[in-house]
Amino acid sequence: MQTSPTEFDLRRVLTIRQPWAFLIIRPDLPAGSPERQEWLASPLRKDVENRKTMHSYRGELHIHAGLQVDEAAKQDLWRSFPEIGPALAAWNASHDQRGGIIGKVRMTDSVRAHPSLWFGGPVGWVLEEPEILPFEKLRGMQGIYRAGDVPLTNAQLADRIQKEGDSVRGRIASMMQPSRKRNAVFFKQ
Repeated sequence: MQTSPTEFDLRRVLTIRQPWAFLIIRPDLPAGSPERQEWLASPLRKDVENRKTMHSYRGELHIHAGLQVDEAAKQDLWRSFPEIGPALAAWNASHDQRGGIIGKVRMTDSVRAHPSLWFGGPVGWVLEEPEILPFEKLRGMQGIYRAGDVPLTNAQLADRIQKEGDSVRGRIASMMQPSRKRNAVFFKQ
């Protein structure tokens, strides 16, 4: 029996190392606050993600804060943009937000040139409408991927079984049962 994918399984995700993911979402600035509104209008908002290749995807993209920290970039940011210091200080205070989804944006374009101070090329993925989401632990992958494509850890699987109860236990049990059709093909001489 095949189950229909859940909303979770269909979300598109992009893993980005810290502090870059933080500078895209800024989870330290509460939604609707005057500080967040000011930041959204500021050129200091990271609105371009630099990549090597163009991408055809357009739409909602969940931002996954990777486990890796780009320490060299962090030091360069302190030197190049002293006005971004408070944001980096806030990021240092929220170091626990790694290895999971921290927010979402709308990817609107893939360009070879952009006026943003964050564009470094050769290609920039244009990100708009950053929105904070509650931190959600998830393994990262390269490129844009669906959240459902990420293998669950044992702890995540146990948590899902506990939350969804018998329906998940039944699906897992049915997957563990030998299938006559599958075995007939597999063991066919």
